[in-house]
Amino acid sequence: MNTAKVTRVGCFALLISTPLWADDYVLVTAEKLNSSEWGNSHASTVIKTEGKSQDQLSELINFIPGAYATGSGNPGSNGSLYLRGSDSAHTLYMIDGLEINDPSTSNRTTIFSNISPGSFEQVEVLRGGQSVLYGSNAIGGVVNLITDPSKEGRTLSAAYGNAKEHLLRFKQSSKIGDWKYHYLIEKKGDEGISTARDTSKPHNDLDGYNMMTVHAGAKGEISENQRLEFALRHQYSKQELDYDARSDEAARETTYKDTYGRIAHSYFGESLPIEVITSFSFADHKRDTEYLGGAYHYKGDLFKLGIQGNYFWDKKNATSLGIEDKREEDHSLSSKLAKKQNDTYAIWGNHHFENDKFFSSLGIRFEDDEISTSRTTYRLAPGYYLPWEKIILRGVLSTAFRAPTLNQLGDQSIWGGNTTVGNPDLKPERSWQWEIGLTHKYSSVTYFENRIKDRMSSAATTYQNINSGRAKIRGVEMEVHTSRFIGFSVKGTGTYLKTKNLETNKELPRRPHWTGTMVLDYEYAEYSNSLDFLYVGERKDSDYSSVQMPSYYLLNLSSKWKKNDLEVWAKLRNLLDRDYQEIDGYNTPGRQLMVGLDWNF
Repeated sequence: MNTAKVTRVGCFALLISTPLWADDYVLVTAEKLNSSEWGNSHASTVIKTEGKSQDQLSELINFIPGAYATGSGNPGSNGSLYLRGSDSAHTLYMIDGLEINDPSTSNRTTIFSNISPGSFEQVEVLRGGQSVLYGSNAIGGVVNLITDPSKEGRTLSAAYGNAKEHLLRFKQSSKIGDWKYHYLIEKKGDEGISTARDTSKPHNDLDGYNMMTVHAGAKGEISENQRLEFALRHQYSKQELDYDARSDEAARETTYKDTYGRIAHSYFGESLPIEVITSFSFADHKRDTEYLGGAYHYKGDLFKLGIQGNYFWDKKNATSLGIEDKREEDHSLSSKLAKKQNDTYAIWGNHHFENDKFFSSLGIRFEDDEISTSRTTYRLAPGYYLPWEKIILRGVLSTAFRAPTLNQLGDQSIWGGNTTVGNPDLKPERSWQWEIGLTHKYSSVTYFENRIKDRMSSAATTYQNINSGRAKIRGVEMEVHTSRFIGFSVKGTGTYLKTKNLETNKELPRRPHWTGTMVLDYEYAEYSNSLDFLYVGERKDSDYSSVQMPSYYLLNLSSKWKKNDLEVWAKLRNLLDRDYQEIDGYNTPGRQLMVGLDWNF
């Protein structure tokens, strides 16, 4: 084997075949490369879902510093995620790098509650602006859900709870020759609670949800230097909601049908250490809502073709270039739009440099589309290995944006006056942000600031979409954990957040000043137990109300017994049966018990 081929094999052995240990991971999202061995300046969290008892994504997200997830009622209801105090529409969601934000929603958001963490192997959360690599909607950060299993086998999971909460899941990962494949079938739901906090009568109208997920994927070598992979996923869910926050009436039912697909071809250079990845992905979203005797139908589609080339100078230095062509379509029958599709073109570049003491990533992106203004974003993310106690000093300076949606630009409906709600002159939201932090094996602390301009909102009288505001957000994230000692381990996080709408000098709603978590784990022989504590401080409820929501705290307890290939577990949510609200007017579940088993065979 010649020297060039040895170099190529060495690079790709590190980047693609890195083994996963209990405390290790491969973080793909930060550089669009498998970078577990590389210096990373971005505030990031990777959660391995195996062995986790949480079956709601919010239960995992709320234990990440800088993140706060809310819901409007029982599990399965509409939810929002505020990363570092940014708007809920400022988070980009992906499955294996495939965007799943819905173009037919007014803010290009996704249905947060329709993400079942148990159907994924790993959840990667990047906090801070990521538009250089990922484009629009990444002002607050990126949530990337990874489906590819790290090991082969079959698992059957079943669970049942006192609110008729149920879960049935089967997944398998196997290998045939040079091909690995995996598939999953999951059914979950519950009878729910009354989402509306209506004190005038008993809560007899239970608002439940049901969800079905089917996923299949495969990857393999088609030649010595070529690899092919594909994935297909379909989710069907149905949610019941009350008329509004304070009216306990069976008034609304929404059905979601989401289908995602991706195919990617990778070519590894024969004589040069290069990798070229060509991918095509699509997402099809359908929402049908029955509300007040009427029926409303929405349909959004996304198609994306991307080419990314990586040149590996050595094991820890790489230059990446990418070209993307994306089309968003809104074919909603219940929306009157001036234009139903938009094509976006982007070119980006990123260079990762690293030596024994210093590492840095430098990136830039230019993006243009048919119906909005062009934008350029950049990112500089250096880090330095301090000479004592393996502490890393890191920082990030970046810009990010959120482009207006087809609905915001071209909605032809009239809500007030004689002006259409859509505004073709609407500009993208833009942000400028920086952070600095220290990271150690057992702890980290980060200070960040984010300034957002041209915030999109609605005019007070005409309800037209306008650019009307600026915001400043700053805060501190802290995290600490211990290694296991006599069976025990402890992990804690804390976040302080200060937000301000610079136009009104008021704080942004639903952003707690303080949040904190503590997780106490204990393992002995076949048994393991976990006690989780979550604290959420006071916060303003909305821009249209003077209500100040009180702080609350929750305790959750989970236990597991494992023998050979069988795991039996139980979890008790809201152990103290606390009565609290995340959003004014919406109930939250009381004490809930769920028991289940996982059989690996």
